[in-house]
Amino acid sequence: AYITNLFGASVSVLDTATNQVTATIGGFTRPFAAAVSPDSTRVYITDDLDDTVAVLDTATNTRIATIGVGVGGAPQGVALTLDGTRAYVTNRGAGTVSVLDTDPASATYNTVIATIGGFTGPYGLAVSPDGRHVYVTNFTVGSVSVIDADPASATYNTVTATLEGFSSPEGVAVSPDGARTYIANNGDATV
Repeated sequence: AYITNLFGASVSVLDTATNQVTATIGGFTRPFAAAVSPDSTRVYITDDLDDTVAVLDTATNTRIATIGVGVGGAPQGVALTLDGTRAYVTNRGAGTVSVLDTDPASATYNTVIATIGGFTGPYGLAVSPDGRHVYVTNFTVGSVSVIDADPASATYNTVTATLEGFSSPEGVAVSPDGARTYIANNGDATV
């Protein structure tokens, strides 16, 4: 497990069999969130103050790439599609979501391939199990945006719905069968 130490400017590597920290990786400004690739070979870590996403090799726990999301982006959440070919990153400062190419076989590997706008304080996000939707919490305005993440769709990488009525939503998770999406509301301490 990779644990971001927001104010420690580092990431701790936890052996889940022994529950012991086996390594500490430095070189971050303010690491915010981490997502492990489905094949467990890479970890993508957002660096809030540095406006970047670091890519770590899990075999060596070293940084193999740094992806910029734009000055003032303040990246927060990160989630990968189940096929491991794309990562979505919320940029709280810019009000955008960056789409990263995370397919090692691609010519645009570890680059931003799209930027989706129209968010207000985007914070957390989750990809549906079928990879067709990305749910993004808009902390500032109390809503959740739904991105079409199906590459075969005519509305690929656009917001296709916005759900209202949340209270400073932060976290989001989708059930394994994709039937339910859970939203953590910071404003009223509910889900």
